[in-house]
Amino acid sequence: METGQQELSIDMNSEDQVLAQAESLADRDQWQEAASLLKNLKQVKPLSVKALGKLAFYCSQAGDYDGAISLYKNLSQQQPSEAKWFYYLGF
Repeated sequence: METGQQELSIDMNSEDQVLAQAESLADRDQWQEAASLLKNLKQVKPLSVKALGKLAFYCSQAGDYDGAISLYKNLSQQQPSEAKWFYYLGF
């Protein structure tokens, strides 16, 4: 495996781990804590579309509607053919 691929794999694994931790918190209705985990990771590295979608959802559930709207707008610009971002934004 090339060095760049190893770094990408390590980064994705750490994101996957944080996503799993956040999902565990969300399962216990700890939305703010779940959002905080992903926000902290976002400060360190760019998040995948999957992680940004989860962050937006957690923000919404935690009552951070402005944060959720901003994230959904960004996602709809990144993936304009993905109808779910517009749906969530409207919801």
